[in-house]
Amino acid sequence: MIAGIALVGGAVALVLLLGDDEQQAGGPTPVATGSPASGTPTGQPDTSTSEPTSESPSTTGPTDDGQEPAPGGQPSNQLLAESLISAINDHDGTSMVDMVCRTISGVDEPNFRDDTSAELVEARDDGESGSIDFTVTEGGRSEDVSFKTRTEGGMWCLAGPS
Repeated sequence: MIAGIALVGGAVALVLLLGDDEQQAGGPTPVATGSPASGTPTGQPDTSTSEPTSESPSTTGPTDDGQEPAPGGQPSNQLLAESLISAINDHDGTSMVDMVCRTISGVDEPNFRDDTSAELVEARDDGESGSIDFTVTEGGRSEDVSFKTRTEGGMWCLAGPS
């Protein structure tokens, strides 16, 4: 775990809950569609094919990388950083958990003290991974915190402490 972080506020609690090692979850098991493996009986037409649809792609389902985006994921690391700071300042633990990448499991909603606040220092990204540096203040004490971020399902999400 992270030594030296003495604050117990929501943001730091999330850092501690995420831990130093990312826990990988397999995610939902894909459901097979189409014709059965045994095929159709000889002489019978194959009716298992479906007609194409003209639906627009969904931002809440799997994307071309096969990942589901985090419910609170954002289209850019900067927007994720701003959402994270807002969630901390609003004491909104549910929104923070929604920002965590889906491949990370076992994250509980953090509890905030009434005097917990955060200020964004910097959001950096290199295309598919990055970090968010911010300062959390609680009980008159400030602590610098950094989260790793990455894209998952085409959206930016929190991937653990830096």
